[in-house]
This record gives sequence, C-alpha cells and structure tokens, in this order.
Amino acid sequence: MDTRGPTAAAVVTPAHRTPPRGAIRAPDPGRRRWLRALGMAPALAATLPAAALERGSSESGATWTSGGIGMSEREQMLATGERHRLWLTTAARRSGAYLSGAQVRILDVASRAPVLAVTMDGPWLLATLPDGRYEIEASWRAADDAPLQTARALAEVAGRTVRRLFLYFDDPAESALPSPRRLPPIDRGRQIPKPR
Repeated sequence: MDTRGPTAAAVVTPAHRTPPRGAIRAPDPGRRRWLRALGMAPALAATLPAAALERGSSESGATWTSGGIGMSEREQMLATGERHRLWLTTAARRSGAYLSGAQVRILDVASRAPVLAVTMDGPWLLATLPDGRYEIEASWRAADDAPLQTARALAEVAGRTVRRLFLYFDDPAESALPSPRRLPPIDRGRQIPKPR
C-alpha cells in the first residue's frame, strides 16, 4: 500500500478536462523552457550594454555621456550621473516629449574657448566640466528639409552640484495637438450643499 498520498504521482488529464482537486499536472517541457527563459530575461538584459549610449571626451578634457532612449538607458546614465556636473535635456516645447539628435556646443564664457562639441544620441547629455560659467548652444532640426532651430542657455558649474538644463524646440509633429491655450478648463466638480 502506498502511503505517500496524492502528491507523489502526477495525474495526466486531457487538455479539455480540468484535473481533480489536489492532482498535479504532468510536467510540460515546452512550458518549462519558456518559464526558464522568462526568468533569465532580466539577468540577461542587465548584462547587455545599451546600444545607443555613447561616451567620449573632448580635447579640453571634458567627458560626456549621451543617450537616454528607453528606461534601461536612462537608469544606466543616472547610475553614473554623480560623476557628471551638467545634465542637459532636449525636449519639444509644447508637450515636453524628448528629442534626440541635437548638436551641442559648450563654450567657456571667460575665454570663449570651445569645451565640448557633440551630436546627442538621445535626449540626455551628461558632461563633466571644471568649475566655471558656460554658454550652451544646441541646434536641432525636425527633418532634413526643416529649418535649423537653435536654443541657448548659460550655466554656472561649481562645487559638487549637478546643473540641470532643459532646452526646448518647436516640433512640427505636434501641430496636430490642441493648443494649450485652447484646452477646456478642468472641471473640478461643484460642491453639493448638505441636506438639512
């Protein structure tokens, strides 16, 4: 007599029938492989480098990282963000949607010497700069035949703080969006008086 109970053996039932309560399904090798692959996906993704993340250094010694397309790239950039002292983001003026492909020039205000010139490979640029005041100029074009737009900002880098800048451009793809001034006001509801 077998005293191990119902969990000792697998009960095989046809796919259209529900197995009895307490029965164990027969192992499915295809399902196991799929679950194993699914379980390994996060570990595999963590070991792969981000494809579009670019790093470099300029002749003046400034180091930079550009990218920010997708959550994994942004998390990777933020993990190293403490080493960088300037964080530049390019975005659309109306919606705030991230824009990539801007050409950025950074000049030292005092000497007017170029510190960094790079084409952003995403909406974020993290740069390590020595203490000083800098003029940041970014140029962006929506399409090859679209006019070139330029945005400028001044930034002072000092100490260990990270200076964050946003440069906005007009994106023609947003012309189909309703104007922010024409949006209907938010209805917050009326307060109903309490019955007496």
